[in-house]
Amino acid sequence: MGRTVLDDDRIIMKPQRLLAVLLLLVTVALAATDFKISLSSPPPEEVGPGEIVSVAIIVLNNSFEAISLRESLSLPEGWRSVFGTSTFEVAPDSFEIRIISFVVPNRALAGDYKAVYSVRDPEGRESEITINVRVASTLSLSLSRIEGPDYVQAGEDYSVVFSITNSSNIPVVIDLRADDNLSYRLSLSKSSMTLEPASTESVLVSAKTSSLLTDQSTHIITLTAKESSGSIRVTSARSSVVIIPPADSIANRFILLPARVTILAGFSDSLYLNSAIRIDGFIDDSKKRRINLELSLPVIKATEEEKPFTISASYRSPYFEARYGNISRIGLASVSLGNSTSGLDLLIKLDPWKFGGSLSESFSEYDLFLDWRRSTDFAVGLALDGNLSLSGQHILSVAAESRIDQFRNRSVLRVPSLDGKLDGLLFSSDFTNRVEHWQLRSSIDYSNRISEGSDREILKLSGGVIWQEPGSLRLSLEGNIQRNTPFDFQLSGLLDSFSLQARASSPSLSGLYLSIGGNYGAGSVRSSGGQITYFGTNLSASYSYSMITAFASFALQYSGIPSDYKGTHSLELYGSYRFSNLTYVYARASLKYYVGDRCETALSLVVTHITGGGMKLNTVLTYEMRDLQPSKIKGEFLSSATLPGGSSIGIGFNVGASLKDYWKPSISFSLSYTFPFSLPVSPRSNLTSLSGEVSILVGGEQVPVKGAVVTLNNLVSISDENGRFKFGGLRPGKYYLDIDARSLERGLISVKTVPFEIELKENEEDFVSLYLTRSATLRVRLIKPEQTEISLGGVLIILSNGEVYRLTTRESGEIVVPNLKPGKLTVRIDTSTLPNGVAVESQLMEIDLKSGATETIEIQLREKEESIIIIDTGVL
Repeated sequence: MGRTVLDDDRIIMKPQRLLAVLLLLVTVALAATDFKISLSSPPPEEVGPGEIVSVAIIVLNNSFEAISLRESLSLPEGWRSVFGTSTFEVAPDSFEIRIISFVVPNRALAGDYKAVYSVRDPEGRESEITINVRVASTLSLSLSRIEGPDYVQAGEDYSVVFSITNSSNIPVVIDLRADDNLSYRLSLSKSSMTLEPASTESVLVSAKTSSLLTDQSTHIITLTAKESSGSIRVTSARSSVVIIPPADSIANRFILLPARVTILAGFSDSLYLNSAIRIDGFIDDSKKRRINLELSLPVIKATEEEKPFTISASYRSPYFEARYGNISRIGLASVSLGNSTSGLDLLIKLDPWKFGGSLSESFSEYDLFLDWRRSTDFAVGLALDGNLSLSGQHILSVAAESRIDQFRNRSVLRVPSLDGKLDGLLFSSDFTNRVEHWQLRSSIDYSNRISEGSDREILKLSGGVIWQEPGSLRLSLEGNIQRNTPFDFQLSGLLDSFSLQARASSPSLSGLYLSIGGNYGAGSVRSSGGQITYFGTNLSASYSYSMITAFASFALQYSGIPSDYKGTHSLELYGSYRFSNLTYVYARASLKYYVGDRCETALSLVVTHITGGGMKLNTVLTYEMRDLQPSKIKGEFLSSATLPGGSSIGIGFNVGASLKDYWKPSISFSLSYTFPFSLPVSPRSNLTSLSGEVSILVGGEQVPVKGAVVTLNNLVSISDENGRFKFGGLRPGKYYLDIDARSLERGLISVKTVPFEIELKENEEDFVSLYLTRSATLRVRLIKPEQTEISLGGVLIILSNGEVYRLTTRESGEIVVPNLKPGKLTVRIDTSTLPNGVAVESQLMEIDLKSGATETIEIQLREKEESIIIIDTGVL
């Protein structure tokens, strides 16, 4: 009978196998931790597009054997490694530092990215680490003109195309605005847009020119692009177009003065109607004498040329003024009279001398002066000022100015008299000096007027210092002291008054500016009535970011005698917000508290909007309170616009009420219209004109060309539908006539070489014909000898048909010359430039080019014949 047989060996091996499995698992676990990696130096917090990022990674070998590792680097799409990856070995119980560098693409968008670095051993074990990289935002805009005309006839509309490119790595919102120098009506195809990174869009700016233009002018359009957050500096581009007046312009026959008439009607307390005229222009062709006409009274300004002798005069009254020449300032030593008041001024200049005078409108006050100026660095002056009324006051003054590098000084000595008697002495002197970041200022003033009685003698000293380094803190300190009867030392006390002011201003701190200042002073120090002291402080701050601007100021000021100070507390708040490039809002609030007396408050709001058509709308609201009770309310609306042709219209409406008028409403409105025109002054004599026509010669017939741009020196004319053009109002002399090839149809050229000289004579009208023809094209081909491998490049070929063209052939031995005049043409080959070993049968040939045709000349080259020279040496 059978029985079960047990395998004792198998039973005994079971614990051994279990131990082997455990040992295997431990080995695997230990093998997995034989090496590891960690980040030694992380990347910067932010990197910019196009930058190289480098990091250091430590690879640690924890085993007792050397390990060979293969590294790899996984980067975002478009990123690239600088040095690539490789295989390296780490010694036992040691480490290796790996430097990993990669490049961020120039067009990388802002955001967070991940790069993964890993190492793998031959057995497939792997360790990896993630490198986090943040790409910073970069903001950049570019704006350029890409298309538009060069010339436009006055009265026509035209358009210019601009291109805007966002080179940033984030989307941007852009506000656009167009301005010009001639006040024409401009319109944009879009006033704002959102541009994605690395994208480009076009903007069309259309302009409507004025047919009233009398002189050739350059119309400049400036397109401004501003990023809505204000983070990017404003970018702009310009377009220049020459505006050509009509050929029959009245300016060719008369000297014209530009004029503007304004008619204003409205209602305030009653209806009113006002009118005004202003004429401003040159009255000679050389444009050296200028005239200004207001209220029908001429004002003639002197030429801007420097002349050794000039005369200037002016007269002003409440109703009109007249001026001849330019009186920029009165005498160096004069009292403030002259051209700052109504009356008569006269200035005669004979370099380096200047003398003249002033007389008030009532003929009671006068000023006579004489100046001598050696240069801009030194000048002296003498003046006599006075009052011709019963007071009989007169002042004789001497002044001197000097400037040496950064040092300036002005000193004035005045000697007054009263009724023919000496009335004291006045002296003042100011010094200013700049030394690097320091500005120093000091002054001294002394006065002694006998007619003023007690305390008539005063000595005042003041000084100040300012320190400012660009982009740093600004510090200033100023002070002054005053002593009456300064040379009487028996009086008690040293000073009669003094003051001190100081201020510190911070540089920009992310758009924030801070400023703090203080003042302290005293007056009547030596007075028996008691000293009056004043002191105060002021703190202000301003902040600007993106579309917001804010300003705040707080001030405390006290004055009085120590036992009874009166104070004023004031707070000013101001803010503005820009909704777009065409809409702005301003708000302002002020609070003044006169301690123990009253409180005054004012609030105002201003809204400004500019429409796409160029109309400006302005709304102002004002609300005032006294002791927190309403005291005044006011609303105002203003609108203005420039119309086609240069005229303008304005509308105003005002409504308000105040407590002092018992809240009686006050309403007013106004409507104004201004239109320009040209006023003929006198016929233009001793002038000439040039007319002409532009036509194409086709089969013996002339076909007129429209739109051809003809230039005469710097003047421009455009041919009409009959091909006619005209230049009028020219001064006799020599000119150069040319035609702009860019304005012609492709393939048309002038029969006569342009530009060419033309002489215009006085009181004669010349006529010139500009004939165009279809240009011819010539192709010259050199053919190399058979079974030769030579290059035919660089062979010089000279063409001549009145003009000489020197050209060299390409490698194939060909040249193609377009835009040649039809007719006989000579072709010559410079044989010295032929390749070695070849020659040409004839180096000179002639061809007759046909209009609009392409002619080809093939020139066969041949190998040079070798010659044998036998030299007879005599009998052998």
